[in-house]
Amino acid sequence: MLATEHTVSNQYTMLLSPQIFQSLFRAAACLCILAIIYFSLAPADVMVRTGAYPHLEHFAAYAGTSFCIVMGWPKWQTCRHLIFVLAIFSGLLELMQFFAVGRNPGLWEFGWNILGIAVGAAMAGVLQPVIASYFQNR
Repeated sequence: MLATEHTVSNQYTMLLSPQIFQSLFRAAACLCILAIIYFSLAPADVMVRTGAYPHLEHFAAYAGTSFCIVMGWPKWQTCRHLIFVLAIFSGLLELMQFFAVGRNPGLWEFGWNILGIAVGAAMAGVLQPVIASYFQNR
């Protein structure tokens, strides 16, 4: 009976390994980026709004993306570069809205994007040590 319980415990341990955890966040970050591209460049008549304040939508999208990036690439040097690239990417998407039908770029939207990036990265930075200790103490 104990051997069976130990085997089941090992199976769950394999499901929650740090590598799988990081891979899930990397996949989530890629999906977030694809969603941001779509929703940033979709024509205005196709846009679907959540009903929330539009700047809050920008903030949430970029906070979630940067959170996933920091959790998926926890090495500081790597995530710092990726966060910087995300900020540049945000600005480029805002500029590309000049070419999207019925869309207009905005400096305020860019500011909310950057604020979201900073808050998401900070939240992940606070949670990383907690999660790292979880994986070390199992």
